[in-house]
Amino acid sequence: YQRRVHGEERIRRMEAEQKAKEESARKRMEETNRKKRNLAVMTLQRIWRGYICRRQLKKRQQAAKLIQYYERERQIWSKSKNRAVLRIQAQWRSYMARQLVIEMKKKKKKKK
Repeated sequence: YQRRVHGEERIRRMEAEQKAKEESARKRMEETNRKKRNLAVMTLQRIWRGYICRRQLKKRQQAAKLIQYYERERQIWSKSKNRAVLRIQAQWRSYMARQLVIEMKKKKKKKK
């Protein structure tokens, strides 16, 4: 009788140990899976942030190029406008000088 009871206790203990081992293995597996999920999420976040940063960098570069383009256009326009103004002023002065010469000639003719 005692051997049978002892044997049953030993079997129960072994089953309990086996269950404990299985539970421990299950917990380790869950922990490993959780760590893998966290790592996957962190990797995705890192990739996404890199993509966003690159996209924003491209947008900033495009905006900078556009600003430079319009600044160049403005400079060219202001230079050409200045050139045009100077040209008109020079033409006006030469016209006025010719008119003055013509009037001086007329006055000389009247005096004679």
